Amino acid sequence: MLAAEIQKGLAETTYTAPSVKDIELIKDVAAIVPYPESRVNELFILDWEKINPQRSAIIEKYIQRETVKTNQPIAIHRNLKGKRSQIRHEVTSQ
Repeated sequence: MLAAEIQKGLAETTYTAPSVKDIELIKDVAAIVPYPESRVNELFILDWEKINPQRSAIIEKYIQRETVKTNQPIAIHRNLKGKRSQIRHEVTSQ
């Protein structure tokens, strides 16, 4: 296990919860990280049964919005099974 000082540094750099107890995080990190354990209940749980049927439409809307906002096309990369696996900006030289 990593020492408490290392856990604190990693948590504050990556904005993730440390895996040990009794670490005091800096204010801006503590405000958004689900730590201590009692804050885990504050996490917002997504309703995947509602989201999944709309997922393609949500992704398409995101692509359209980001393309307009960034003025760059968005490429959808598909994995070997043909399913969407990653969204990234396609940088083109013009």
